Amino acid sequence: MNSKERKIIIVPDVHGRTFWKPVVEYVKGHSNAFVVFLGDYLDPYPWEGITKEDAIANFEEILGFKDKFPDNVLLLLGNHDFGPYISDDMPACRTDYKHLDDIKAMFHENMSKFSLIWYTEQDGQKFLFSHSCLLKKWIEYVNTRQKYDKLPKIFKKPANIPDIADTLNKALSDNIDSIIAPLGTVSR
Repeated sequence: MNSKERKIIIVPDVHGRTFWKPVVEYVKGHSNAFVVFLGDYLDPYPWEGITKEDAIANFEEILGFKDKFPDNVLLLLGNHDFGPYISDDMPACRTDYKHLDDIKAMFHENMSKFSLIWYTEQDGQKFLFSHSCLLKKWIEYVNTRQKYDKLPKIFKKPANIPDIADTLNKALSDNIDSIIAPLGTVSR
C-alpha cells in the first residue's frame, strides 16, 4: 500500500479493554487502513472490572484480527508483554501468574506477528512507533552490546538485536519528525 494512501490508526495500551474493536469494522471497509497496536495486551487494571480471562480472550481476538488482516495490522510489544510473558527475568506489575504458562505459549507461538518498533514515512514526515519513549542511552546500549546472554531466547536469532539498533539509528540519523508512544507524540 502506498504510504500517501495509507490511513494509520493508533491503538494504545489495551490491557484487556475492548475500545479497539470498532477499528475492525473500519478496516473491513477501508483497504488503506493500517492499525498499529502499541502493546500491553494483557494485565488489566483491577478497578476496570476486566477479568484476566476476559483479557486473554480479548488478546486472542487481536491475534485473530492480525491473522485476518496481516497487511493492515501491526502488533508492537509493550513492557507488560515483553516482561513476564516473553522473558523470564523482567517482571511487570499485574502479571497473570495463574495463566502464565498459557500466555507464554500464546506469545511464543505467535512471535512472528510482533515487532518492537516500527519506522515509517508518511506524507513526507518520518515517524517511529514504539510502546514507550526511546532514550539515546538505551539505543547506544543496544547498538554496542557484544553478548546477548541475558536476552530472551526469542531474540537470540542472528542479527535480530543489531537490526533493532540499525532501525533505531536510521530513524535518528534521518532526523525523525515524531516518535509515537502511548504517552503521546514527541515531535521536533
